Amino acid sequence: SAGRGGNVTAAAEFNIWSDPEAAQVVLSSAVPTVLVGLDVTLPTVLTEEGIARFAGAGPVGRSAAAILQEYVDHARDAYGVAGVVVHDALALTEAIAPGTLGTVRRDVVVDTTAGPGRGQTLVDRRAVSRSSTAVEVAETVDSAAAVEFLVSRLARLDG
Repeated sequence: SAGRGGNVTAAAEFNIWSDPEAAQVVLSSAVPTVLVGLDVTLPTVLTEEGIARFAGAGPVGRSAAAILQEYVDHARDAYGVAGVVVHDALALTEAIAPGTLGTVRRDVVVDTTAGPGRGQTLVDRRAVSRSSTAVEVAETVDSAAAVEFLVSRLARLDG
């Protein structure tokens, strides 16, 4: 996560924790990258109302709603939210419709040691970076716009 603890360990978010060495290679390269951490994904919740909109859209929407419904209990237990946290879908939303996230260029390092911090994403927030390897770190999110984008796109699958 870019600004808070992890969801797999106290320090690490699942995707980074899965392969910290690969994450470090990507985040230290000059390839344009947007880092979307838990601090912006957790407030972005697809509620039961949004899931119901999928279900009413037709067969594809009903299938999507059934799959998402399975995650509602997990999200309530893990994050204390009533709905589904759209972690990866938020990153995809930003790729398709840039501007949902407010980003700032930051220097980022991933802890690749074998210790308890393994997989932690360390973001230097002291200043905007001018480095060629800086990463666009998502620091704000228009959660309502992101959820509406996802709901409207998925609801149109049966159209």
